Amino acid sequence: MKKMVKKSAMKSAMKSAMKAKAAAPSPMKSSVSIGKDKLSKSAMAQIIADKVGIKRSQAAAVLAALAEVTSQSLKKAGKVQIPGIVMVKTRNKPATKARTAMMFGKECRIAAMKAKTVVKALPVKALKDEYK
Repeated sequence: MKKMVKKSAMKSAMKSAMKAKAAAPSPMKSSVSIGKDKLSKSAMAQIIADKVGIKRSQAAAVLAALAEVTSQSLKKAGKVQIPGIVMVKTRNKPATKARTAMMFGKECRIAAMKAKTVVKALPVKALKDEYK
């Protein structure tokens, strides 16, 4: 008789716990973790929103504004630093003439190239020191 009472009490407790779990509202997808894969823009916005305490859409707007300001400043000044993360700068590569060169014992023709501006991103010292 004692075993029957214990089993039925346990069953009713399990049922009530399952009902409470089913009735509880499921939380929004806010637990984005930093894993081995690269972060997407929305995942980064979600992580920033969680840390700062703002909405994900506001964090995404901040990321978009950062990209826009960085691009405009890079075109004007040629160098931008995002503190603690990266320094982005432009470099002018000069034009090259067409020529023939010896490569691995064969004579190859190398085409001429126009002058162009390339964008380089360099980690700042604080970020480099973190991975020493």
